[in-house]
Amino acid sequence: MKRYLLYILMVVVVVITAAEAFLRLTGRFATYSESIGQKYSTYYNAINPSWYLLHTPGDTTTPANSDFRYAYSINKYGIRERGFEKSKGDTTIRIFVTGDSFAEGQGAPYDSTWPHLLARKLRGDGVNAEVINTGVAGSDPIYNYVLHRDILKGCRADYIIVSINSSDFTDYLMRGGFERFDKDGTTHFRKGPWYHPIYRGSYFARAVIEKVGGFPFRGVFSTQQDLFANTDSAIVCYNNVVDSFVNLVGPDSTRIIVLLYSTPSDIRFKTPETTKFRASFISLQQQLAVRNIPCINLWDDIATGLAGKNYLEYSYRNDWHFNPYGYNLMARLVEKKLIEGNLITKK
Repeated sequence: MKRYLLYILMVVVVVITAAEAFLRLTGRFATYSESIGQKYSTYYNAINPSWYLLHTPGDTTTPANSDFRYAYSINKYGIRERGFEKSKGDTTIRIFVTGDSFAEGQGAPYDSTWPHLLARKLRGDGVNAEVINTGVAGSDPIYNYVLHRDILKGCRADYIIVSINSSDFTDYLMRGGFERFDKDGTTHFRKGPWYHPIYRGSYFARAVIEKVGGFPFRGVFSTQQDLFANTDSAIVCYNNVVDSFVNLVGPDSTRIIVLLYSTPSDIRFKTPETTKFRASFISLQQQLAVRNIPCINLWDDIATGLAGKNYLEYSYRNDWHFNPYGYNLMARLVEKKLIEGNLITKK
């Protein structure tokens, strides 16, 4: 009997080992960071030594990515932007753009990010615009707000475009809201489940855990039901963030414009989750309208603009950021909405 049990155990070990090797070879359960040639990473259980999510000021680097390589030059504020003065000329319309890696322009050289393409298109339309990109990869609306509140406050701006995309919903799920900021100046995110170390170490375990848990997104330990509830909570939080921006810059006569948009994965994969995200953006847009806060919702416009195209025409095989073509479409749509909606006043 013991011999049979030992034999069965050996077979199980061999099968699991073979399955582990196969899954690693195919990358079937690789997380985003692993799929672009980096190590496993997660926001769960993270403790950061600062309230701000920024690059190293003055740094020059080329982020590792298996799909592309673009050099980054970081200014004194810790953002991928040239240096700029807090003051500006009276005839210049200064626009700050907030956001995450999609605003920062991951997947494109500096001058092909959508904020800089937007500046070029606005100037072509007779608007003497200066667009300053304050997006930082990995950031979210809450980090964006504290950056402007504490570090960029005093920089004279006519407009701030607060950009939000669907990845900000899962960011909120793993990070939480303003409670992430500790009094000692550090930041903590939400705790992961007890089995997270097992998930991290084994692709086979990931297959089992995701199947049993019914998790829609890789590395995000949330059922669809919990994810939907979290999305509703995120909308409440981001409404508060927008109001905080309005109150912050109101004395400076700076106007807030909210930008909502879909990402390449939203366009390629039409799932119940993306349907929920789209509906939540419509709800947020309606709530902002009640408070007379301008909002541009590009979810459907981007999908229409890229309809019928292969995803490799506007994004990357492994890294699901826009390429310069996709960012150019975004810039064109934003410029059109700003001008047609009279959201920007020419000086």
